[in-house]
Amino acid sequence: MPRSPTFDRDAKVEQAMQLFWEKGYESTSVQDLVDHLGLNRSSLYNAFGGKHELYLEALDRYRREDIEWLQEQLREAPTAVEGIRQAFVAVAERATESCCGCFTTNAAVECAPRDAASRKCAPSSARPWRRPKRRGPSTRPETQKPSAATSRTPTMAFT
Repeated sequence: MPRSPTFDRDAKVEQAMQLFWEKGYESTSVQDLVDHLGLNRSSLYNAFGGKHELYLEALDRYRREDIEWLQEQLREAPTAVEGIRQAFVAVAERATESCCGCFTTNAAVECAPRDAASRKCAPSSARPWRRPKRRGPSTRPETQKPSAATSRTPTMAFT
């Protein structure tokens, strides 16, 4: 019977997330994980199942934290418009501070084309932000058929 882990699982997932985020899935070896997490191979496999399962757990953690962080940015704003503005500014600042980009986007580009589990994670990150679908015909101008008066190509003036 395997012993109970003597390490903080959450802390190890956080450490693995940072390593996968920095190096990517393919460039992170099991030995890199062993060295970075300070675990032996058997502890890594017993606790997480393997590199792929740990990667998915780290990706899910990043995705949940990222959504919570963004929702907090929106909630703290005095108005909805200000919340959206602050969220965009915060995302831009965060992107410039990180050398690694967005972990979810990186996963979508690196692993999703050939890994169904990674493919499922990427769209689920955007799901909370999608606008509900409308019923009935759209009233947005870009979905209306152009009339003769509006079908001309617009010109732009620069002053």
